[in-house]
Amino acid sequence: MHGYPFLEYPLDVQLQSLVDAYAGDLSKYWDERLNLKDWSQINQLLRDAESIANCLRNRALALQNIGDASDINSIYEVCRSEEEAAKEHVTGLLDGLPADIKARVGAKGLDDLAKAFGGSTDAAEPSDRPKHAVWQYLCITEAREACADLRDRASRIFELNQLVDLLGCGSALPPASKQFLALVGRSFVYGFDAECVIVCRGVIDTAFQEKVPLALLKSRRTKRKDRYGLQDRIEAAFPDLLDKRTKEDAHAVRLKGDRAIHYDPHATRDVIGTIRQTLHVVNRLGELPDAPGEKQGL
Repeated sequence: MHGYPFLEYPLDVQLQSLVDAYAGDLSKYWDERLNLKDWSQINQLLRDAESIANCLRNRALALQNIGDASDINSIYEVCRSEEEAAKEHVTGLLDGLPADIKARVGAKGLDDLAKAFGGSTDAAEPSDRPKHAVWQYLCITEAREACADLRDRASRIFELNQLVDLLGCGSALPPASKQFLALVGRSFVYGFDAECVIVCRGVIDTAFQEKVPLALLKSRRTKRKDRYGLQDRIEAAFPDLLDKRTKEDAHAVRLKGDRAIHYDPHATRDVIGTIRQTLHVVNRLGELPDAPGEKQGL
């Protein structure tokens, strides 16, 4: 391609090739090192590092105690071996102290210091221990997923950019709403659709709390309440503060957010549409003055 042959292959394909090459080199490295040694529990953990990494990742992402007894025991042994290695390192440092200092501290004191400072080390720290090997295989898995999602993330950035102009530059949004909007963008770009819809609900909820006066909420309720929800605030804001379309968009975002919390697939059928509705609502609310008086109940 005009003297730039590397452009003939998409970036995600090239990155995937680099990850595969790294994975191959890593496996070769461990094969060569382990074949030179007799069997030991540490060596077995190193041989099983890739499968341990997969199990550990599945457990962490699910936040559930999943895996058979062998998997769980392997994870435990990896952590225990790291703690022992860290403790041995600290003990070695303490052994190097001058004799008079060791005498003053005493054997129990040295042992207590070793336990206090001999905790688990950073898995990213280069070493030939099982925990670092597991960390390396976790990096490989995450890198492969990142490569696979690269094109979609880039395309989603273009989609979001088309919506940015919907939010007026002069809209006076509360700081919390601005932070929520940034989280909406990141969630959408990285493909967390359900989370994105939930955060969209949080965006308008925060904005309504700041913009709808408590007195207006109370005046619109036939029965007194001590706490008000998002639905109450939306209804109270119409028609004095919001037009019909903004009210409908606000309710749509609220309902989709509620559904997304309960894993309703209907909530994420049109995520970009939900973001569009959210921007429309917060843009209209941003044009309103902040609500005076006492803080509204949640």
